[in-house]
Amino acid sequence: MKISEERYRSVVDALNEGIILHDNEGKMIACNNSAKEILGDDAIGSPFKIRDSRYIKEDGAQFTSVVDPFTLTLSTGKPLQGVIMGLQKPSNSINWFSVNTEPIYYSGERSFPDAVVTSFFDITLRKHQEQWLSLEKEVLEINACAAATLQNTVDFYLRGIEKMFPDMICSILMLRDDKQSIEHLSAPSLPREFSEAINGAKIGPRAGSCGTAMFLKQRVITADISTDERWSDYRALAQVHNLQSCWSFPILNSQNEVLATIAAYHNYAKEPTDKELNIMEVACNLLRIIFESKKAEASLRLSNERYLLATKATHDAMYDWDILRNTVYRGESFYSLFGYSRNQCGGILAFLEEKLHPEDRIRVVKSLKRFVENKSPDIWECEYGFLNAAGKYVVVYDRGFLNFNHDGSITR
Repeated sequence: MKISEERYRSVVDALNEGIILHDNEGKMIACNNSAKEILGDDAIGSPFKIRDSRYIKEDGAQFTSVVDPFTLTLSTGKPLQGVIMGLQKPSNSINWFSVNTEPIYYSGERSFPDAVVTSFFDITLRKHQEQWLSLEKEVLEINACAAATLQNTVDFYLRGIEKMFPDMICSILMLRDDKQSIEHLSAPSLPREFSEAINGAKIGPRAGSCGTAMFLKQRVITADISTDERWSDYRALAQVHNLQSCWSFPILNSQNEVLATIAAYHNYAKEPTDKELNIMEVACNLLRIIFESKKAEASLRLSNERYLLATKATHDAMYDWDILRNTVYRGESFYSLFGYSRNQCGGILAFLEEKLHPEDRIRVVKSLKRFVENKSPDIWECEYGFLNAAGKYVVVYDRGFLNFNHDGSITR
């Protein structure tokens, strides 16, 4: 019997899964080695609780003593499987566990369990991966929305990171157009006074973590601001706001130019773990995509605005024929010159053939098709009679050119 018991205990102690035995008053009367590593050696004889720690649900709400898995099983006699529980420690870091409970009866006459066995295993890595993928998906969806500004998108992203790592304070610093000074784009949890004091600071080899990271184009890890010489000019400011560590990662574009930095502050001295380093590097990559896409959107919007202004400023009837999609955009002057409304105008060739003077139709259409088929680099020019909306033929002088992509195919 003793040998059997020792074998059983050896097997239980060898498990990575934490196992606890509670009595009917809630005290832990036995646990295996894995449970001791998580709960501490002094856990035996105490309730299922770690001093100054909280047990939280997936939505961030706290488990109360009435609805925690152990209490529910003890009060109902029903076993529970796969209850997700987060353990938030005094440092604010969260470990996630999947918890199972099983009631134990010492006799068949008992209405309520005499004890409860609780088993749990760490799913923190899986949980963080799920949260990270979900956050990235939401951020990209927001970024794809034309109404979302860059700051709205980045604010949402940083808040999501801080929710996953509650002791982390994140910020994004942009490099200004002068390429010498910095300015905060987003810092949802950083003290405003600190952010405002940093704005306009110059980059350099001793410019805190972010200014130095931009200057060197490489990450700068300051585990302890009080001893890092790169913080000598900003140390007093950081101490006022209880900022004791700062890790900064430069965000570079495809031309290896610095766009910004993402920084992670803590209220205590801290070296980043491998997981935290990986998370910040992934964040840099996503932010680079967001910055470059927003810049491309702004450039396109400006180009379109200039094109619209050009079409309104000229008396020429301008049009843009997208050959790949077979769509056409006509400037405002086209409609005012010929009197047609937008819904009366179809594609280039069909509309042109319909409105051309009968004596010009074959010549003009053949000339235009040959110009496109030959991929001519020259200017196409043609004069013809064109029927306007009033039913009269007017003389048109038409000229145009082709646009090509990188492989020589015609695009417009």
